[in-house]
Amino acid sequence: ELGTLAVAIDAAGEIRARRVSGIGAEVSGRLVEIFVDVGDVVAAGDPLFQIDPRPYEVTLAEARAGLVERAASDLARTRVVAPYAAAVVERRTHEGELAGPAPAVVLQESGALVAVLNIPEAATVPIPIGAPVRFTVEGIDAPLESRIDVVSRRVDAETRTYEVRAPVDDPSGRVKAGSYVNARIEIPSGGTPTPLIDRSSLVLRDGASHVFRLEGDTARRVAVRVG
Repeated sequence: ELGTLAVAIDAAGEIRARRVSGIGAEVSGRLVEIFVDVGDVVAAGDPLFQIDPRPYEVTLAEARAGLVERAASDLARTRVVAPYAAAVVERRTHEGELAGPAPAVVLQESGALVAVLNIPEAATVPIPIGAPVRFTVEGIDAPLESRIDVVSRRVDAETRTYEVRAPVDDPSGRVKAGSYVNARIEIPSGGTPTPLIDRSSLVLRDGASHVFRLEGDTARRVAVRVG
């Protein structure tokens, strides 16, 4: 029969959060309270930690006579809040330590996971945007389905692979960042339909491919080229 075939490419990778941010302070000072710990979930604007505001309150009081706005801004920055809805995945400091630009906590964006897959440079066909992909995640029974939405233009010099990414839709909430993932990407061949046969009908003889074609009451062997 005439038809087209899809090319299947198997790949492995991992689940990652779409955004991971190390949150430090814009002003320096001693930490007086950390409001979150590893595993907590925060919304955008929720407080993460508090730097001792007293030195900044004194500076503001001294500056008000001359209307200096910078002092008020610095005082407001002593309380650091979450920039987006996230889960706390690291806490790198404790009360009493000095805070500064170095991250005090690390946030992972909530509900925004992607599968990052490594495609061999020598793959038979390029991966197009929108290609359907089915992947299995360690510890999750049912496979997940998605579509490729990012294709890297850079090949890693050590692994000779390039990255593609697909969003992860996981209503169960069981998929975690860092999980190992196996995937199969289906790429339609497109183009003009070509003759197709079942693989079991192909016969290999003398290093060549053959099929048997029915001619009346006779099955005649015919050489074919596959691919």
